[in-house]
Amino acid sequence: MSPAVSVELGGRQVPLRDCDWVLWAPCGCPAGVTVASTPDEGLVQDTEMAAWMAFYDDADEIIRAQRRGEHLELMTHERWSAEVADRMTGRCGHAGADAGTTDRLAGGSRTTTQQPSAGGVRQAQDPAVAYPVRGGGHAPAGRATAAASALPAGQAEPRTWTVALPAGLQMLSLNDRLHWRERNLRAQVIKDAACVITRQARVPRLARASVAVEYQPPDRRRRDADNPVASAKAAVDGIVLAGVLEDDECPRYVTGIRCTIGETHPRGRLVLHITEVAP
Repeated sequence: MSPAVSVELGGRQVPLRDCDWVLWAPCGCPAGVTVASTPDEGLVQDTEMAAWMAFYDDADEIIRAQRRGEHLELMTHERWSAEVADRMTGRCGHAGADAGTTDRLAGGSRTTTQQPSAGGVRQAQDPAVAYPVRGGGHAPAGRATAAASALPAGQAEPRTWTVALPAGLQMLSLNDRLHWRERNLRAQVIKDAACVITRQARVPRLARASVAVEYQPPDRRRRDADNPVASAKAAVDGIVLAGVLEDDECPRYVTGIRCTIGETHPRGRLVLHITEVAP
């Protein structure tokens, strides 16, 4: 059995499955909560980006929430129960508080128990209270088709997993003239998103794989097929970070990365097709 994922909180190591991410509204009131990990670690939200994606459906919504002053805090479930849970069952009394903060969260309903539900959500006792709680059991923000073409053992056709990253992420281009800091930030966001959605797709450990990266643009303007290459590299780094591949070394672990331009998608997105290759 692999060791439990743990984090350091308050000077001690705490299993991630005993922690929660709390979403705080600009006024200082708790606006939502999601587990950091399900008990079986089938769902692991060990980065702040993963937690944001549990509450909001795309990158632009996350950015707007951060600009409004919303922020996330990782804490033990013990602390959440003692200090935060009761505050989540009452209405915010701050004058001038941004009541729309919670209404803008995608999802909508909440009901809270002391234990996470199967989907990884702690829900609230008072359905009239206007803060939604979203968990990550449904591949938030992006979409993943886990082992969509997996065949029984013994059949020769390789398995393929399709992982769609959130719409609206800022892409990298070979033609960009970005400051290095902005370029690194975009690459990190793509990498984190690919890691989160790949984990939720439950793509198993693979000895080798090929990756087809399909960019679905927001409009029908002419684009070069190799334009998504820089974004594709960041996405493959995310697949490695998710533990699917040992490294992105070609051809030892990644036999090839192929980029294509697909059909349009609102606000644009990257879709990764990960195909198992025999060692």
